[in-house]
Amino acid sequence: MKILIVTDLFVPNVGGLEFTVERLAWQFQKRGHQVCVVAARNPPNLPAFEMVKGIPTHRLFFIRPQPHPKFLLGLPSFIFLKNIIQKEKPDIIQVHFPHSNGLSSLLASFFTSIPLVVTMHGSDAQVFPKKSAIERAITTNLFKRARAITGISQFTTRCATELLPTQHEKFSAITSGIDVEEYDKSNEAYRHKDEKTYIYSTGRFVYKKGFDILINAFAKIAQAFPEVDLIISGDGPEREKCQKKIKEFGLSGRIFLPGFVSRPDMIRYFKGCAFFCIPSRQEPLGATVLEAMACGKAVAASKVDGIVEMVEEGRTGFFFSPGDSEDCAKILSKMLKDNTLCEKMGKAGREKVVSFFTWSRAADEYLQLFEKVLKV
Repeated sequence: MKILIVTDLFVPNVGGLEFTVERLAWQFQKRGHQVCVVAARNPPNLPAFEMVKGIPTHRLFFIRPQPHPKFLLGLPSFIFLKNIIQKEKPDIIQVHFPHSNGLSSLLASFFTSIPLVVTMHGSDAQVFPKKSAIERAITTNLFKRARAITGISQFTTRCATELLPTQHEKFSAITSGIDVEEYDKSNEAYRHKDEKTYIYSTGRFVYKKGFDILINAFAKIAQAFPEVDLIISGDGPEREKCQKKIKEFGLSGRIFLPGFVSRPDMIRYFKGCAFFCIPSRQEPLGATVLEAMACGKAVAASKVDGIVEMVEEGRTGFFFSPGDSEDCAKILSKMLKDNTLCEKMGKAGREKVVSFFTWSRAADEYLQLFEKVLKV
């Protein structure tokens, strides 16, 4: 089977979407299928074509939907996409995260009979269509052209279905996975200063990730647990604001923001922590939850969106109310007081990831869907 993937972003950009597309493309190739990727040329200095880890990758100047004349400058990208489709002659086209790539994918679909599958990742279903009438129209019409629509979690799939409830039979959830083997390559754990215990969190510093909530919660328990620190890795526009909040609390020696870290370093942080905390206000899946569980760590999690599908209350972790630093502090305190329970939950989380959340399983489910679509 020849699969053409059209995505909003791709590596070397870093994020859940990019990682998902890369892993699925690799899994498809591993099974003997041909894969070609078309992605946004963002940043613009990226080459128009290159081989990315053995995957032919075209990059086009997609422009994100906006009520502004320059949006029309993105129309030529649809012609280039149409030409790529005609040249590659794929058996199936999979569009990931229809955003900047949405209009071009929609227009190109009118010039081909090749089956189209759309995969939604979160904001493309939950946020953008609600904020922009243009985006909603593009996404809804793309759904109408598609043979099947998937979401990376049950939550994301429900949000997507609301955009086209009259064709609910097209929708299904295929949960993203994780490379368990990547976390087994080394048992090396991060050694914090003076071997101190630490709680770990990671992600992009944006409002929806809720790191301000976690900092507020830690400030409430810091005095009761002087032997415990907090480490939050990652970067983004909210990082400076969080750094300022830490100074205001007088916790610069207890809360550390190391910035962006490499994947090997991130895995070391996971393996060395007492447990992982994800304080998101909004989270379509919560891939970092799977990463923590792959490292055998219990999870303190905001009870929101797709995270609810990852964590089992009392078995692999505990939930706290979204946006509630007081409730978060109670859960952090509860887990810090019971290391034995955290270890038990960490083992249960590891077993769950190995059994249900692998990229191999996700790729198999997509390929089964593609085969089904091709038979129609």
